[in-house]
Amino acid sequence: MAIAMVRSGQCLKQGTANMFIYGVPRTTLLDKLAGRVPEENVRPGKKPVLTADEERKLVDFANTMCNVCFRP
Repeated sequence: MAIAMVRSGQCLKQGTANMFIYGVPRTTLLDKLAGRVPEENVRPGKKPVLTADEERKLVDFANTMCNVCFRP
């Protein structure tokens, strides 16, 4: 929202970054507005090999195999 407010002219870059409503560090806001970092939230580290759906299916399969093959 801080980026949208600056782009629409409702706030200045420095003023928006200091607002407690958004909690955005000034340097982060300036970097995103300048295009040095992507605007969308990104997670640090490598991208996952499996999608969330693939991971869920793998967990379901493992649980099924445990129930079928390793009954107590």
